[in-house]
Amino acid sequence: MKRLVIIFSMFLALNINAKTQFTEEEHSSLNLEYINLENELFDLEQIMFEDFIVTNQNLNIEDLKVIEVEEDVEINFNTKNYLPERFNAQKGMYDIDWSKVELVEIEEDIDLGLNTKDELPKIENKSNSKAIIACLE
Repeated sequence: MKRLVIIFSMFLALNINAKTQFTEEEHSSLNLEYINLENELFDLEQIMFEDFIVTNQNLNIEDLKVIEVEEDVEINFNTKNYLPERFNAQKGMYDIDWSKVELVEIEEDIDLGLNTKDELPKIENKSNSKAIIACLE
């Protein structure tokens, strides 16, 4: 049985072909494809990691425009069907006497064994007319 497996393995190995020889035309087209892909990758890296022009102008908060998008949430089913019978969300709402509640804050010193100010990066805000950039040093 082992001999049969070895014979079939050898037969399979002899019949597997790999194209190791390329014609000059195939070789040049493969090189051209590779160079084009590398150029595209280089261009994308330049765009993504480009150093923007840094100016010393200050950023004014008044220049920023905040746009809030309001979305209406529509629930397409009746929520009462999924609540227990005689459910009252406001039951017990006014039962707590806040004058009798005592809040206790437990102070606990935690020593991390390092100075976190030394570990954090220094952040400088720089801006130009096209983008706002936070530079980490």
